[in-house]
Amino acid sequence: MATTSRSADLTSGPMLQKIILFSVPLAASSILQLLFNAADVVVVGRFAGSTALAAVGSNGSLINLLVNLFVGLSLGANVVAARCFGARDEKGVQDTVHTAVALGLVSGVLLAVGGMGKDDLESLPFIGHRLLAAGQKLGYFR
Repeated sequence: MATTSRSADLTSGPMLQKIILFSVPLAASSILQLLFNAADVVVVGRFAGSTALAAVGSNGSLINLLVNLFVGLSLGANVVAARCFGARDEKGVQDTVHTAVALGLVSGVLLAVGGMGKDDLESLPFIGHRLLAAGQKLGYFR
């Protein structure tokens, strides 16, 4: 089977079409985030009541802030990696990618732990044992 290579030159020619095509995934992700929030409000409002709906509504801004913060960080890392790639600095690209991945992992763990309640934190040491037991029941660890 023959493989074809596709590459796009974003540095020459008319820029409007390239900018629009480049921004479509970003706009699509924002639309999906809005649809997720709308579905969340509908489900919670229908099945959980007005108090839960008020809690979801008051947390929407915080969730949007965090999502946009990490989108901005990823775009910044993308710019730095692109500059290093354009300068043919392989070490710079590797350092940028490794730093971005490490920042994402550490931030994800901090947000996960920060979002847990008291009961979740108290049961945290036992999660590893539960996962191991579930894996043994399913036959993953023999």
